[in-house]
Amino acid sequence: PKDQIAPRIGVAWNVTPKTVVRTGYGIFFAKTSNSTYYATRVENGTYQTTYVCTPGATSATYCPQLAYPNVIWTPPGPQMVAPFAGALTPQVTTFQPPSATITSRGMAPDWVNPRTHQGDVTFERQLPGRLSGSLAYVVTRGEHLPIFVDANIAPATQTKTYDILSSTGQTTQTWSTPFYTTRLYPSAGDMFTGYSDVNSWYNSMAVTLRRPMNHGLEFTLNYTLSKAMDGAQVGGANGTFNGTDYSIDPYNRKAEWGPSDLDQRNRFVGSVVWMPRLESVGNPAAKALVNGWAFSTIVTEASGQPVTAYASNYPSGGVDGGISGAVDYAGATNGRAGFVPRNSYTAPGLNNMDLRVGRQFSLGSERVKLSLVGEAFNLLNHTNITSVSTNAWTYVAAGSGLCQGHTNACYVPYVSTPFLTPTSTSNLMGGSRQLQVSGRLTF
Repeated sequence: PKDQIAPRIGVAWNVTPKTVVRTGYGIFFAKTSNSTYYATRVENGTYQTTYVCTPGATSATYCPQLAYPNVIWTPPGPQMVAPFAGALTPQVTTFQPPSATITSRGMAPDWVNPRTHQGDVTFERQLPGRLSGSLAYVVTRGEHLPIFVDANIAPATQTKTYDILSSTGQTTQTWSTPFYTTRLYPSAGDMFTGYSDVNSWYNSMAVTLRRPMNHGLEFTLNYTLSKAMDGAQVGGANGTFNGTDYSIDPYNRKAEWGPSDLDQRNRFVGSVVWMPRLESVGNPAAKALVNGWAFSTIVTEASGQPVTAYASNYPSGGVDGGISGAVDYAGATNGRAGFVPRNSYTAPGLNNMDLRVGRQFSLGSERVKLSLVGEAFNLLNHTNITSVSTNAWTYVAAGSGLCQGHTNACYVPYVSTPFLTPTSTSNLMGGSRQLQVSGRLTF
């Protein structure tokens, strides 16, 4: 992409007449998302201010009742006028904004654009039977990737301990975490700040076996064994603004180290094309029956990607939310269970087989041909699950429910929709079996 600088060096040499070794190394620099700069410029408590109001409250610190077209502050620009003839002129209804509700965004002074170091070594070998194979090792080291946390949190002065229970109420684990209750600047609210301190590693081995078209048959088989780890990075569109995997402890962000959201340990893709043809047989009927067919298939088998376990019904009293009181945007189900490593579970994998069958006919002349094609997507009609329930535990106060007899608050297994229960399936090419037939006339 044009927004990247990609210096790269590579070397290739013949070890033997049938073996080639290729190696390369490159550094890639990515740009910071435009939306990140926009959020920093606009959502700073001055250009754009957010207030949390309680409807119907009588206190002067809450937003007043407004009637159209009145506003609660004087907007910048020209003097306010009636929107149309006969309408009321907008009036400013002043009020005292609620405290600690101004949300702002920014970036740390040492913020830099992310970069990756990428290297690979590939061994290619010619094999008997017109086959060729390759074995490749690929490594990528990501540095200075962004993470966003609430920087307006004072260091914790207390800890909280939770008992983790089984479905029968037995204690399986006891876990303690710093608990955050105060802000550095009490008059302000959340300060979502970006830091360039997330790193990542990607290591993979790819094995490929190829056969070029010979006697009507060709195939390519590829298997990749890989592992991706990072410190809570979110890729793609979800990484804009303050996209991140919400850290449990803003003062210990390294605790978020774990499998990447896109980590996929095993993936196999095989494609085969077969075009049978009879040349030596003198029987015209046999040739007409066999020649002209084309069969092809693509098979994909992949292991699932990581799933993070979440907990619901967080205790109150924290600065933000979550099990440590410091998880940005932590609602009833938005924050991982800190006693389980991030992305420590695996979702179901992908199984898919597509098939294509084609036949070509000559219509009295070699210049006029009719091609008929039949295609099947997900031929075996395998159910490919795209998302699962991520709620694994529910908070229960000490001395209540399954937490009877406990002095610590408890987390018990979530039962409404059990953890890892499938919640949606693919409706695209990997969805239910799809069949289609087409024809084409060439002249």
